[in-house]
Amino acid sequence: MQLSKVGSKICRPIARKIDGSGASGGGGGGTVSYQITETGDDGRFYTNSGSYSSSPTTYSWRHAGDSSYILIGAEFDWDDYSYSWRQGWFRFQNVAVPQGATIDSAYLKPYWLSTSEKTFKVAGFAKDNAAQPTTGAEGNHSNHTSATVSWAVTTGAAVKTSPDIKAIVQEITDRAGWASGNAMMFGIWKPTGTYYSSDTRGIYAYGNSGGNAVVALEITYS
Repeated sequence: MQLSKVGSKICRPIARKIDGSGASGGGGGGTVSYQITETGDDGRFYTNSGSYSSSPTTYSWRHAGDSSYILIGAEFDWDDYSYSWRQGWFRFQNVAVPQGATIDSAYLKPYWLSTSEKTFKVAGFAKDNAAQPTTGAEGNHSNHTSATVSWAVTTGAAVKTSPDIKAIVQEITDRAGWASGNAMMFGIWKPTGTYYSSDTRGIYAYGNSGGNAVVALEITYS
């Protein structure tokens, strides 16, 4: 596998067609899959504003890559009766899907930590070639795709497949500035919380010492 260096990070894109003949970035279509492999590819945006009833649409802080997990949702602080809301981001580099291709299906496959069923929302970031965020404001919902997907994540710790997010991916790859090999990024957040209680769930972003799976993205296009 050829490695490409971006800044100080070594990026290891994993792309393959279903038939095993290799990734396709041309017009033939196929299925490509990618994994989060570096700390620069994941992280969270967060803010201390908002209430349990609805998550904020703007963010104040950004935290890059976490070697254990990304915590998503609302954390309640009993000291000052405030909520800290967190949106996870997951950035996939060198995505070999041509501009304007028809997206037949697309799925995120993260390893969710065990807890009761919770409902999250998924959006893409409306960028031609998503760079690693450097400020909290880059997580603002105004930067999201217009297409979003609701995801009721079932209980239990396991790799879980999202609902089809093809509309989100289609919106990104239809952008005039999108090109095969660009990076795309997704945000996952919890739209509402629980009254006077923390309401969070974690995702292992790129594995841990226990060998849990990394976040994967799979796209089928024609």
